[in-house]
Amino acid sequence: MDDVGVVGCGCWRDFVQVDEIAAVRTRPGAGGADRVRGRGAALWAAVVAPVWYSGLMVEWTEFSADSPDLAAAVRGRFDAGVHKTLATIRRDGSPRISGQEILFGPVSITLGMMPGSMKLHDVRRDPRFALHSPTLDETDPADWAGDAKLAGWLREIAPPADNPVADAAYFALDLAEVVLTRLDDPPEQLIIETWHPGRGRQLIRRA
Repeated sequence: MDDVGVVGCGCWRDFVQVDEIAAVRTRPGAGGADRVRGRGAALWAAVVAPVWYSGLMVEWTEFSADSPDLAAAVRGRFDAGVHKTLATIRRDGSPRISGQEILFGPVSITLGMMPGSMKLHDVRRDPRFALHSPTLDETDPADWAGDAKLAGWLREIAPPADNPVADAAYFALDLAEVVLTRLDDPPEQLIIETWHPGRGRQLIRRA
């Protein structure tokens, strides 16, 4: 079966054509630029809307209100450097990683992509993403501050009024998973903290 994607978010899962996913670029009601086109309307009603309205995908502000200390730690890891790593899905289903800058806004995390870029083609066809915080080198492993990861869907939004690049595309991050990985103090265990909409926060320790 060609061009079929598995849409997975927390505790829900469905199979849909990735060309149909491309038609679902935004969430209705979030602004004038938000739209659902073509066969995407049926996909929205069948798959995406139940996720939104059941609270299984959220904006940054909803996560940070639910778990402010974890949100502060995650943001600290992303603010540690300019260049993050974005994972998108190629047409053949294999992963692609790209450098990416992001902006923490009052409600959502947003990012921009150059017109014609391969990652832009990826997310307009299949909006699932994963984002990794900057990777920093420490001379002493004990000084490692940890890293953070986000995953979910990218929702296309209107460009800013001062958009410096014609035809550039802008997206808000709709979150299905937040992960913070760090060392315990003293650094004898690896601590993995996760947060999922509808499930909340979990902690895993690994020796």
